[in-house]
Amino acid sequence: MREMDRLPDGCSRKLAHGGGTDCWQVQKMDEEVRRRCSTAVRRHHRLTALLLTVGLLCTQIVTSSSTPLDDSSSSEKIELTACQHLRRAESRRAKSLGDSLLLAVQIPRCTANGDFEAIQCSNEVNGTECWCVDEYGVELAGSRRGDANEVNCTDTTIAEVTKCQASSCRMFCPAGFARDLGSGCPVCKCRDPCEGIECPRGQQCEPLEVECKNEPCPPVPTCRKARSLSDLCPAGQPLAISGTARPFLCGNDPGKPSCPPLYRCLVQSGNDYGVCCPASLQFEKPGTCPKPEEIMSTDSTGYLCGTPCGHDLECPQMQKCCTSNGCGRNCQQPHN
Repeated sequence: MREMDRLPDGCSRKLAHGGGTDCWQVQKMDEEVRRRCSTAVRRHHRLTALLLTVGLLCTQIVTSSSTPLDDSSSSEKIELTACQHLRRAESRRAKSLGDSLLLAVQIPRCTANGDFEAIQCSNEVNGTECWCVDEYGVELAGSRRGDANEVNCTDTTIAEVTKCQASSCRMFCPAGFARDLGSGCPVCKCRDPCEGIECPRGQQCEPLEVECKNEPCPPVPTCRKARSLSDLCPAGQPLAISGTARPFLCGNDPGKPSCPPLYRCLVQSGNDYGVCCPASLQFEKPGTCPKPEEIMSTDSTGYLCGTPCGHDLECPQMQKCCTSNGCGRNCQQPHN
């Protein structure tokens, strides 16, 4: 039986019409009937409040259970800025390198909004040198000082450095343009985020694309297990950045770096950038290989062999892949 059914008739009508605390049609009842009626009304109100509370609690449980557990972590990744991404990566690298090389890691400082602080220092432990940076966190030439108090990013000498001629370079560089060491002005060459990065335990630095809260969003230098360059191209070696072992990054979309002649850009599925692979392994550079017996040799050093190779495109500059006695196929300077 419901609570309403056990009430006197006057109380039932009172509840149905939303009356006051007393039963308006039972005034002539004795005090016992009045007491029973008021008690029943209070019990009904408490029961209604309890049902409402349980209903709200169930709604909260259902709502929370339908929310993915990793939603906060996924949104955190998207909400990071370029400075925050770099700070996280450099902090992880500093921890891996240990105390002996900790001072070699420059962990960037970010503002409350996540931008690079205008003044950065060599490290957080012992900031002996400080300088001004641009929106990518790159040092502005002429701004480095021995103490943070001596750095003035509005200094006229720095302002003159930053007044560079407008570049006509239409190449898109994800990490911004490299800067001339003398003038500090941007040059028509992509900046390498891994330049000067030292990785622990034989790992190799690779630019890792990330999602940022806002632009710019350059790739983050990340230390990973070294990969063989021979795995990046179907055949032959990918084009490397001059003076380094890191491959030159290219893209097939307009505005992205393109490969030089004799190479084609190979972008793996799901990636925005790829590497320059030999366009044709059958291509031969001009000139004639020296005869196998013409290879230079001395009694003390033996044969002076060049870099081992499989075809001309694996040899630097105009050298050809030639066969010579004692060396097999190696890179040699051609005749003509």
